[in-house]
Amino acid sequence: MIIKTVTRKFLLEIPTLINAELKGVCLRYASLWTASLSGADLEGADLRGAELIGANFKNAKLVNANFRKADLSYADLSGADLSGADLREADFTGTILCNCNLHNAMITFRNKEIRVKFKEIE
Repeated sequence: MIIKTVTRKFLLEIPTLINAELKGVCLRYASLWTASLSGADLEGADLRGAELIGANFKNAKLVNANFRKADLSYADLSGADLSGADLREADFTGTILCNCNLHNAMITFRNKEIRVKFKEIE
């Protein structure tokens, strides 16, 4: 399945895109609840305003991706490369950001309260 552009409210019916090649894809305002995108390459993707609640982005390449105002509630971004990503005003309620690369990422939080838990590495 090749996805190039989605500009209106969109619900992906096949939410399993493990290791998918999605560079530069436009998924603006898409609903990708609980989607499996682990290991996917979404470099430069446009996910502005997308609903990514509970999505799995483990070890995904999200370099320069635009997540502005996206809902990343309870998403797993463990090991993801978010360098240069635009994460301004994204919702990070319950989001897992363990071992991810946030170098040069733009981040502001829209949540009123941020809680950070640090876990000792074994």
